[in-house]
Amino acid sequence: MNDVPGFSLVVGSTGLRAWGHNESRQLGIGPNFGGGGQPVRTVVELTNVIAFDGGDRHSVAISSDATAWAWGDNS
Repeated sequence: MNDVPGFSLVVGSTGLRAWGHNESRQLGIGPNFGGGGQPVRTVVELTNVIAFDGGDRHSVAISSDATAWAWGDNS
């Protein structure tokens, strides 16, 4: 789990998930979801995530085949 100020990321058996603030689309689910205290929401369709991190307004992940993703502010 990665707890970045304002939002959190966690990877589990169902893939990478996120919750919290989404003003810069750092949850990876588009602009129409406000985040906050909502239940865990699925992030963009990512598979085989082996590492992930988040910054103030962005998130990044890498898969076991070395595919990298970035989303949020200035992705």
